[in-house]
Parts: sequence; structure tokens; C-alpha cells
Amino acid sequence: MFSRVSKKIPLLLLALTVLTSVQAQQVRRLTLDEAVSLGMDYSKQLQISQSREVASKAKYQQQFASAAPSVSLNSQYQHLSTNIDEIKFATGLDPATGTPKYQTISVSIHDQFYNTLSISQVVFAGLRGFNLLKMSKDQWMATAFDVAADRATIKNNIIVSYYNHYKLLQSKKVVEENIKVTDQRMKDIQNLQSVGMALKNDVLQIDLNRSSLQQSLADVQSAIDVSNYNLGIMLGLPENTQIEVADASIFAQKPDYNLSQGLQTATTGRNEIKAGNLRVDAAFRQLRYTRGMYSPILSAGFNYYYSKPNQRVFIEDQIRFHDSWDIGVKLSWNITNIFTANLYSKEAKANIKLAQASQELTADNIKMEVNSNYSAYRNALDKIKLSEKSVEQANENQRLTKDQYSNGVKNVTDMLNADNLAVTTQINLVNARIDAEIAYAKLMKATGNE
Repeated sequence: MFSRVSKKIPLLLLALTVLTSVQAQQVRRLTLDEAVSLGMDYSKQLQISQSREVASKAKYQQQFASAAPSVSLNSQYQHLSTNIDEIKFATGLDPATGTPKYQTISVSIHDQFYNTLSISQVVFAGLRGFNLLKMSKDQWMATAFDVAADRATIKNNIIVSYYNHYKLLQSKKVVEENIKVTDQRMKDIQNLQSVGMALKNDVLQIDLNRSSLQQSLADVQSAIDVSNYNLGIMLGLPENTQIEVADASIFAQKPDYNLSQGLQTATTGRNEIKAGNLRVDAAFRQLRYTRGMYSPILSAGFNYYYSKPNQRVFIEDQIRFHDSWDIGVKLSWNITNIFTANLYSKEAKANIKLAQASQELTADNIKMEVNSNYSAYRNALDKIKLSEKSVEQANENQRLTKDQYSNGVKNVTDMLNADNLAVTTQINLVNARIDAEIAYAKLMKATGNE
């Protein structure tokens, strides 16, 4: 009785371990669209780009707000000491009483209140404010296109990682299927050996071939583990998630691609090009801004006062609150700007050349990117046709070699070589098909079609 119970304990522990392992590892089956959606929502790089856009927009809004009239309200209270006597001088005698008459020329108002409302506005400053506002808006819109460009890049990276993960999973399936074939070869050869129709060396060769396949399977599994982890991080999934690929919609029919039209679309429609154009415009706005530094500044202002005392009221009537106002214009010209503006203009011209050169470099890189991905796509399509033909030939060669081995025409080495060739061609076909999808995705991204 004790013996039976003791035998069951390891089995229970094993079952508990397997159950715990299954619960700890979550399986997530994802389509390509689901993976892209998860990755885009989680992407830290996209969040950084969006934050830059928000900051750039806020800077533009600051510039826009600064163009409005400046309005300020000031209020002041002041209490004066009582130790200063009033200043008076005699003006004669009062006819009725005969007492001296005095005129006060300095009244001590101990509690003083000053309230001022001021409004000022720059009327003209060489269009500096206008050009600065336009430059800020161009820079803001450029960062918005940067976000769109980053979005396309991140999406493409997710697609490529998804396809590469699928490639590894498919390669694993091919190797596992061929291990099954090798296991069947082992059973057949062992049966032949038992009746004296096969040598022990033949069994060893098949066993060695199986060990080689198992090593390949281990290498593929290691690559899958790394790919699964990296893809999970990219999509924001828990680290213990096992990602399965829903491959029903991976391979879709692709329309014909016109390289000339693609190059034209890429060099005019890519977000990088649009952002570069805006930065060139911003550089020209900077130059116009610096040229505006040569001109004087014309401003207008209005002030409303409600004070006690009010300096515009006669002395004897200053003990009450009085309101008054003034309005005026001001013309100022900083002579130093005549010399410094030229230096700022040199910097602005250099920035224009920099922006234009960067834009041209971006356009050249985009052309090379489109052409390279188009060549990779066409090459992958050609490889698919060649690989499909190679698989057919390798499968037929495998079948014939197996029959010839059974009839004593071929030896076990020939049969194993035929098996390995079949494995190689099948993996090549998987790689070619997925490489074509990756190349097409990169081509669409390079063209500007997300």
C-alpha cells in the first residue's frame, strides 16, 4: 500500500509542476493588425515624439499669445509719516477779522492710493512678430509630420518583427516534421537490421542525423525565445506571454508595383519630406525676422488712473479719489541692431543652407530606400518561384531515393542527404515567402503608403 502511494507522489508533483508552468505562461494568439495596434498604443518612442509635438505646439501658442496687446493692472497703497509740517506762506489779512491769511503749497496726505490700468501694443517692428509667429507654426507642423514619420517607422518595425517571429515558428515546424521522418527512418532501419538486411553503421548514421536535427531544433527554439521576448516587449505584453501567430491573413495578394510612380510618391508624399519643407520655410522666416531688426519699433499705449492724490488735480482738492487717463505712441530705434542684425542674418542664411541640404539628403536617402526595397521585393518573389520548384524536386528526389534504398540501389547516406535536402528547401521556401512580405512592407513604408 505504501509502495503504491509513494509511486503516485512523484506523478502528482510532476502534474502540479506542469499545471503551474502552464498557468504562469500566458498564450496570446495575435493577428498582424492586432500586433500593430498593441505596439502602437504601447510604443515609448511614439510617446516621446508626441510629447515633442505637444511642446512645439505650446511654444507656437505662446508666440501667438504674445502678439496680443499687453494689459496690466497695478494697485499701490502708501502711508506717509506725520512728522513733516505743511508749507504755508502768508497772503495778507482777512478784512473781516484782521487775522492773517495763508496759502498751503505742500499738503501732507498720509494715506495715498494709486490704481493704474495700462494697455500697450507694438504697432510695427519690421514684421518681427509676424515672422516669429509663422516660424513657430512651421516648426510645430514639422514636428507633427515627425510624429507621423515615427508612427510609420514603428509600425514597420512591428510588422518586420512579427514576420520574423512567424518565420522562426514555421522553421521549427519544418524541423519537427523532419524529425518525425527521421524517427520513421530509424524504425525502418532497425527492422531491417533485425533480419540482417541493414548494418549497424546505417543505424548510427540515422541516429547521428536525428541528433543534428535536434540540435537545429534547439537553435531555432532559442531564437524563438529571444524573438518572443523582444516582440512581447515591443507590444507591451507581460514577459511570460507566449505569442502565437494567426497566419490566416499574413499572405495576401499584392498589386503590381510601379517603381517610377513609387519614387515620385515617396519624394513628395513622405512625412520626412513634408517636415523638411516646413523647416526650410522656417529658416527663411528666421532670415526675415533678423532683417526686421534693422527697423525701429512703433508702439501705442493707453493708461487709466484712479488715484488719491491725483497729480493732475489742484493741491487743495487732492484729498479725494480722481480718475484720469492718457494715450500716446512711442517710436524707438536701437541703433546697435544695425550692426548686430547683420551677424544674425549670416546665421540665418547658414541655417537656410543647412535645411536645404538636409532636405536634399533626405530625398536622396528616400530614393535609395525605395529602390533597395523594390529590388529586395522582386528578388524575394523570384526566390519563391525557385524555392517552390526546389521543394517539388527535393520531395521527388526524397521519394525516389527512399525507394532506391529499399531496393538496394542507394545507401543510407544517400537517403539521409535526400532528407536533409528536403528540409533545406522547405525552410528556404518559408524564408522566401516571409521575406517577400517583409520586403513589401518595407517598400510600402519607403513609398509613404502605411
